[in-house]
Amino acid sequence: MLRRTKPTAEPTGEAKWHYRVRFIVRGHWRRLVNADGQPYRIWIHSHIKGPDGAPLLLGDTVSVLAR
Repeated sequence: MLRRTKPTAEPTGEAKWHYRVRFIVRGHWRRLVNADGQPYRIWIHSHIKGPDGAPLLLGDTVSVLAR
């Protein structure tokens, strides 16, 4: 896994890290569960993520591998 599945500590409200560049996020489906426990999906449109004024990272595509 490239991403943790459990938090390492209790959330304190302050991020431990920050993005230094902007990058393009492709459109994707987000899986959610409503109050009744029924799963549903919503489409997240492509967008640019990262702080304003940071350099835009272009180039190689990065894939996230998960089991």
